[in-house]
Amino acid sequence: MENVEKNKILVKFDEIAHKNNFVYSLFGNSLQKIEKEQQLTSPYEIVIDLQAFLKLKTYNREQISVNKKFSADNPLPSFNYYGEKIYLNLLLASNSTELNYKIINKLLNLVNKKSDADEIYNLINSIYSYEPDIWILLYFDYDESSLKIKKITNINPNYYSVYTTQSKLKLPYHKGFINIQKND
Repeated sequence: MENVEKNKILVKFDEIAHKNNFVYSLFGNSLQKIEKEQQLTSPYEIVIDLQAFLKLKTYNREQISVNKKFSADNPLPSFNYYGEKIYLNLLLASNSTELNYKIINKLLNLVNKKSDADEIYNLINSIYSYEPDIWILLYFDYDESSLKIKKITNINPNYYSVYTTQSKLKLPYHKGFINIQKND
């Protein structure tokens, strides 16, 4: 039997999302568990867009960290609460004509090989565009222990399905994220 105490980090994150008016989606292992109707367990994974991440970082700075000590560690930022983590995979607005894949791949390799956590922000800057026509998902593949990108063209982050846990916590998820890691 699942209880709210076990998922207090999810409850807290959901409260923050509602308070700051941003949308998120379960992702990766967390999304696969709800698809199989299994209990959600730590570490949790979600997807948020860059604006939501900036709001989260602005209002909850002390709970956001990047803990990449080894090259195989997840370099993405995480939301931390009472010793638990939610890894924040990022959905970045981008422009298909402005993307320079040579630079992006170079930065991806650099982030994956080094333990310097700050390189992730250079990668985000190289992908983001003020005149977007596509989404780029920046996510960590646990099977390969590497950061990856995927072009997303068929998703509206503001429309999502809802999974209700046994403790009545309602968690949003996008069906478009279900097979992302399986198909790479």
